[in-house]
Amino acid sequence: MSRIETSIQLREVTPDGKPVQQAYQAWIEDGNSNGLLFDDPLEREDGTIYSAEEIQLYRLMHLAAGGPPENDSFRLRLNDEQPDKLERMADAFTTHPDTYKAIGADEREPIEHSDLLEYILYDFAGLDTNTPLHDLWLDRLLAGSHDQGDAVLGIVESNEFITSTFDEVAKLEFSSFIARFNDENDDGLLYDASVEVGDGPVLSAEEAQLYRLYLGAMERIPETEGFLWWLDKMRSGEKNLTDVAAGFIHSTEMTQLMDTDQNGAVAHSELLNHLYGTVLDRAPDQAGWDWWMQELESGAKNQAEVLNAFAQSNEFAETTLQIVGDYNFLDLIQ
Repeated sequence: MSRIETSIQLREVTPDGKPVQQAYQAWIEDGNSNGLLFDDPLEREDGTIYSAEEIQLYRLMHLAAGGPPENDSFRLRLNDEQPDKLERMADAFTTHPDTYKAIGADEREPIEHSDLLEYILYDFAGLDTNTPLHDLWLDRLLAGSHDQGDAVLGIVESNEFITSTFDEVAKLEFSSFIARFNDENDDGLLYDASVEVGDGPVLSAEEAQLYRLYLGAMERIPETEGFLWWLDKMRSGEKNLTDVAAGFIHSTEMTQLMDTDQNGAVAHSELLNHLYGTVLDRAPDQAGWDWWMQELESGAKNQAEVLNAFAQSNEFAETTLQIVGDYNFLDLIQ
């Protein structure tokens, strides 16, 4: 194998405040011509290059964390100059409580060789069950020629594991920068969930709702002054989120975005076209379109309520989670 590559989506904000997903190619090429990829750097089309050492460490920590590792922890490990740091980490992985929990093993007993291999190869890496790596390492473990730490590191540095996990590793993200929902109500709805960003700040549900409304209504991140003005009105009880949505709909900025026939009024169809195309970023499904149009035409819902429903939907909350978690403001990036 001489090269693997993938297309990755990186979050960026344009100078005019529009959040975009920018596509880049990423690749690892066998520059050593030894048929192995673990000792080669990762390169990205945006000019970023990560050394083989960085990628080796990231792959192992990605496995240990069950996802992107914390930035501070990664940098600390990277600065560890002991030559056996990867071996020590692999050994620690086989006895860590989180590994036992992920596998569902009894902490009072050593993890079974087959359970460890199946978790790494099938559950985490998603390799086919007929991969020769399973039998290769099981035979070595049973023979006693290698221990479980050897197996972990050997698999993580194999071409098969590197290829299978490349789509995720190529993004090189860290949990310190990755936002997540905290659904305190445990109701499966995300509009009323706060947003946590790594081990750092927590955005209240109210802050996240208002930020999402800017993204959905105006197709941009908010400016600080306007955001704080609306947030203050919401916190004081003077305005609720539907009031804010109504203010946006009647604004010149949003009207210009929606009023495609330029007659000075926003028709229900123009609103729905905007919401499906901007908020959900997809073509409308006919059943959904018909239902929302009926709600609007019957007066069961007004345009502000429909805007708010789209902007606070689970679908939009999930797709904008990282942008909301960045909590950037237009006037601060210019």
